[in-house]
Amino acid sequence: RAGEPAEGMDLEVADDRLAYDGDIKVNPVVESSSVIVVPGTEVRVYVAGFVARLGQVTLRRGATALDAVAAAGGVTSGGDGTRVALARKTGEGAFSLEIDVTSALDAWEAPGEASGETLAQMPVAPLPLLEDGDALFVPEAAPEQVLVMGEVARPGAYKLQRGAKLLDAIAAAGGATARASLDNVTVYAAGKSDQAGKRAIGEGRELFAGSA
Repeated sequence: RAGEPAEGMDLEVADDRLAYDGDIKVNPVVESSSVIVVPGTEVRVYVAGFVARLGQVTLRRGATALDAVAAAGGVTSGGDGTRVALARKTGEGAFSLEIDVTSALDAWEAPGEASGETLAQMPVAPLPLLEDGDALFVPEAAPEQVLVMGEVARPGAYKLQRGAKLLDAIAAAGGATARASLDNVTVYAAGKSDQAGKRAIGEGRELFAGSA
């Protein structure tokens, strides 16, 4: 109103509102010098980094970073969906925000939903809605270091990609020796001796029986 954003108002004239219902109660008088902005139903967002298809994607208004990354073909094996950077320009300048798309996707695909089962899950912060002109960047996954000891060809510390499995770590160390007891491999979570777990990965054991 009168060209001043601080005195403006937002009105809904969508399918089930004014234009079709004839509800004139929310139809204000337009004053001289007023500025009227009619937003589009779509937003255009640029997605870069470690995604399958780089470039601009067009989404319905109300979409999130999860929708944009999915439209770009998803995060590649070398990308880190837990640290997606959102960049946005505003009237007060530019700002950036780090978003965990992976956790949001895991929560959305949580097992038990289809069967109606209720599972306890860690709360996931809601993703911000994207605006026209936003840019998303999926960074490279930082290699994770693990220490492989005992009866392997080359004991030592190795950097593995995020999501690597136990057999990947053993393979990076050159594989097990002939003296290795693969039915009693110990894994210390985060290197803590009080968080040890036994894994049987010998022939005929769990990882070779189809549970990877």
